[in-house]
Order: sequence, then structure tokens, then C-alpha cells
Amino acid sequence: MKSLISIVILSILTSAPLTGQIIIDWTEIPQNIGTRFTHNGVDSVTVKIGSQGGPHTWQFVSQPTGEQDTDVLVVPKNSTPFEDSFPGSNLVYMIYEDADTIYAYSRLTPSFACNLGQGSVSGDTFFFRFEPVDTSPLPIVYGASRHYHNGYTMELATNVELRIDNYGFETIDAWGMVIIPYDTFDCLRSCSFDTIITTLLVNGIPVTVDTTTHIIYDFLPEDVGVAVHVLSYEEETNPNYSNALFLSRLTYFSTGVYESRRFTVNDLSHQPNPFSDYVTINYCLSERSAVELKIYDSAGRLVKTAINTVQSSGQHTVKWYGRDDHGKSRSDGVYFYSLYVNGCRFTGKMLFTE
Repeated sequence: MKSLISIVILSILTSAPLTGQIIIDWTEIPQNIGTRFTHNGVDSVTVKIGSQGGPHTWQFVSQPTGEQDTDVLVVPKNSTPFEDSFPGSNLVYMIYEDADTIYAYSRLTPSFACNLGQGSVSGDTFFFRFEPVDTSPLPIVYGASRHYHNGYTMELATNVELRIDNYGFETIDAWGMVIIPYDTFDCLRSCSFDTIITTLLVNGIPVTVDTTTHIIYDFLPEDVGVAVHVLSYEEETNPNYSNALFLSRLTYFSTGVYESRRFTVNDLSHQPNPFSDYVTINYCLSERSAVELKIYDSAGRLVKTAINTVQSSGQHTVKWYGRDDHGKSRSDGVYFYSLYVNGCRFTGKMLFTE
């Protein structure tokens, strides 16, 4: 479950970027149906964390490979067992870890990411909603910081509950290049001073309370989520610690196409990019589907609803001329589109230059 947290939770706040650092917007968070990635986790390793700021070069190549692999697949919400329990979710990760198959439900928009809850259908069966939910603004930029609190309650037996509360302070505190056996990435680094309070309640009365603290680092490239996740030992106080309780590294990533008996989306593309007159968005439907195509500006504001209809199977083309729903020409800049097909979303990023 340690690597699961690093993969699913998107921790971010908006701030003014400095020259040379990457900016991770909502389209650069893994979300397209069929995207698959794997992390390998190892316990008790030596790491070199380094200082704040940048640019840095972090190397996580000498540590051994662990026995824990976590495989993640982005799946359609309507193919999952808990879809009715998370009506606000538009992004679902199906996670294979040890004997568990876990479904993690989120809501992702141009301006924020929100973790709603999880459920398991094998191994250690569980189900919970985050109350309060874990919500973070977008994009991810160097220099951001936030306080957070999320938590959930699980029923262990009649009148017996386990309450988990997660508190912390996080900063996007460094930037540079991270090197792992799989690849090398430009990245931002998040640092979290994390506290977990576990309370056992019987008939609503606290019986035992346990508190643990960690210092957590996540190394965040564009498009692939978390490249490296580092978890300190409990009660660690030195941010530049060298002995880590747990290290997780990306070992595989693929933006494949998800196929099911219900639908398939193929050949999603847009050109030209950049564009000055119009941009053409292409996609292919395997069967008759409900389709909605929306255009957003860089601040996450809805600019135009280009399509909201049911379309037949086959190839489709949509042209956007850089105008909003009122026919007014938009200014130069970065724009995003979201293609919703039968409730599942696919995204793209475009540059408009008049």
C-alpha cells in the first residue's frame, strides 16, 4: 500500500514558475484509458536526497530491485465495481498489488485533482471514501506549498471502526533531472512532512490512538506520474536523510488503448500544433457512442463545447477555429481539449498563435 499512495495521490498547488523548471498541467497527469505503468518497491535502502532548489541531478540507479511490483491501468469508470459509489469520479486507476486488485477513484479537472476513495475486490477486501477528500489545485509548479488533511473510516466489525487521518505540509521544493534504470526525466520534487493518526473506535468512543510521522519525497516528471517515491523511517526529522524505509521506482510506462466489449477509442490526434487558423481533432469510434468535446484555456476555464451528441462508429473530425461559444476570437496561448466517450475522457494540449 505504500507505493499505491505515491501513485494515486496528486499533491500540488499553483505558484509563479521560474525559468528552467517544468510545469505539469492536468493533461500531463496519466489519465487516458489504456495507459499502463508499473512501479517496483524495495524496503530499507540508502538514498541521496539532496537540498532544496535546483537544478539538481538525482540518481536512483544503484539501489537493488525489490520484490514488490505495483501495476496500474487507467480503466473506464463504467467497467469498475464501485462506480455508483463515486458519482463525481472521472478517472479510475485499477491497481494490482500483491494479492489485491484495487480501484482508486479520482476527479481530475484543469484546475484541481481530487482523490475520492478506493475499493478492493480480492485479497484484503476494503472500501472507503475520503472524508474529507484530498483535493489539490493544478498545475504543479516549483515553489508551491500547501497544508492537507484527508481521512476515512472503515468498519471492522459491528460497532468497531478504524479511523485514519492523514495530515501534512507539502512543498514543491526542488527541480532538476532524475535518473532511474528505466529512463531519465526532467522533474519537480515534492517534499511532505506527513502525519498519520490511527484511531480505533468502539461504539464511537476512541479506544486506542497511534501516531506516525514520515518525510516523503516524490519526483514528478511530465506525463508519467511519479518516477520515484521515497519514504523515510518513522519519526525522521532530517529532511536530507540517507536511510529510507521504502523506495519505489517507475519500471514501465505505456499509453496503450483500452479495449473492452463496450467501446474502443483509436487514433486520437490533433494537427497542426501550433495552429493559427484552425486545429483538426481526429478520433475513431469502434461503435456508436455518446461523445462530448470541450475546449479549455490554460486556467482551466471552459471556452467552447465543440460537440455534445451521439456519433456512429468510424472516423470523426472536429475543427476548432480559436473561438469561444459566443463566436469571439480567443487570444494566443495554450489550450486543452477533453474528449468524453461514453463517460471516459481523453485529453490533448494545443498552442494557438494568431
